[in-house]
Amino acid sequence: MLEANGESSLFKNEQQRSEYLAAYDRTMDELWPVPYETKEITTRFGNTHVIISGPEDGKPVILLHGYAPSSTSWYTMVGDLAKAGYRTYCPDRPGDAGKSTYTREPQNRQELADWLLDVLDVLELQNPPMIGLSYGGFMNMNFSCFYPQRIGQIICLAPGYVLRRITLWFHLRAAFSLLLGFRPLVTNFIKYLSGGIDHSNNAYLEQLRQAWKFGSSPVYMPPVFGDEELKAIRQPTLVVIGDKEVIYNPQAALQRAQKLIPDVQVELLAGAGHQQPMDQPEQLNKRILRFLADTSGG
Repeated sequence: MLEANGESSLFKNEQQRSEYLAAYDRTMDELWPVPYETKEITTRFGNTHVIISGPEDGKPVILLHGYAPSSTSWYTMVGDLAKAGYRTYCPDRPGDAGKSTYTREPQNRQELADWLLDVLDVLELQNPPMIGLSYGGFMNMNFSCFYPQRIGQIICLAPGYVLRRITLWFHLRAAFSLLLGFRPLVTNFIKYLSGGIDHSNNAYLEQLRQAWKFGSSPVYMPPVFGDEELKAIRQPTLVVIGDKEVIYNPQAALQRAQKLIPDVQVELLAGAGHQQPMDQPEQLNKRILRFLADTSGG
């Protein structure tokens, strides 16, 4: 639908918009653990909504969400990052669920990198570390291919495609569960994503269900990166995949990363499925903070 600012969003009507934004705000009210501010910044693709937390003089880090969750999905991580002295910037990707709007959606890898470059430029961030989950893991690796001088450490949590194809079984199960949109099917799919962990009594999960209900989907589907692309990544890189990952074989994906990315650390996260920040937040956050300290002196 057309928003008040003249830009587009994924919502089909005002009721859908109101229900989703109410769920988004409830996630922030109930689950975001630290004080925050928001900014609406202008990019060449439209207006981007950014959630900012942590000390004003803290070390900046960009957090890139996966498909459908929006930046609220980082509620389990921002508190520990803030305590460690990091200032987190969490942008809602245009064309996905969230509060960003757009004049047009990024259509390819170059445009997705250009959007992220605009975000850094407006926020006046030179080369921050980037943490990305799923589609966000593709986003930060993709950005490093186009603008390697503008990204510090790369942290990929179960990156979508990039290292391996997502299985046909996962696509079929997702389509069956989400396109029908029935609450029990969606709840069961969320549990499947988390390797059997039940997160159903959670405000964020209601927001996620609302996003899937109106068919949030990225315009551009990532490729599996070629060997030479992975070999060309020069930033210190951490790849974390849960041992209960369902989108592809976790061990095979980590082996490919370790074989091809020059300066990489890999981690098989015990007890985690695809939603690592919810599945094993304490263990994951400790691993990320250790990596950031080891590779930046932070």
